[in-house]
Amino acid sequence: MLDNIEVIGPIVLGIAGMILGYYFQRSQLKQKQREDERKEIYKKLNEFYGPFQQYLGKSAELYKRFTAPRPAGFRTLIALLEGEEFEGNDAVLLNEIIEITERLEQLILSQSGLIDDKELRDLLAKAGAHFRILRLAYDGALTGEVERFGDYVYPRELGPKIEEQIDKLRARLDELNTM
Repeated sequence: MLDNIEVIGPIVLGIAGMILGYYFQRSQLKQKQREDERKEIYKKLNEFYGPFQQYLGKSAELYKRFTAPRPAGFRTLIALLEGEEFEGNDAVLLNEIIEITERLEQLILSQSGLIDDKELRDLLAKAGAHFRILRLAYDGALTGEVERFGDYVYPRELGPKIEEQIDKLRARLDELNTM
């Protein structure tokens, strides 16, 4: 009997060690995967979504001031294509909005690899086209042909879609932090 224990004991301990090692290694791997996912989420929030949201917010505030004296349904691109000229404070506000669109477009171009959602990527492509056409109209390079370029007005659903993605990322981050 003692001989059996001397032979079987190390085998059992070896198997138990292998099993424990497997579970420990598996736990470590899962922890590493969670940490990598956390880093990726922070990267998305800090390098794309956060800056994009801030620029959109700033642009929206300026746009409210810019459109305050105008009728409901006013669209800047249409007004520019129709040849409307802006002066004084309106010209300053519009210039600031145009500068923000340049930053937004650059952010889209440089950080679009961080976007997982296909619908958002499509929306960002549409926004990027709007930003470019708006600048061309602002610079006077595009005039008239409202029917041709009128579909390139700013996609107002972009802000809520960005918010939705930020909320999803933060929820996932909270979930990872409680694991």
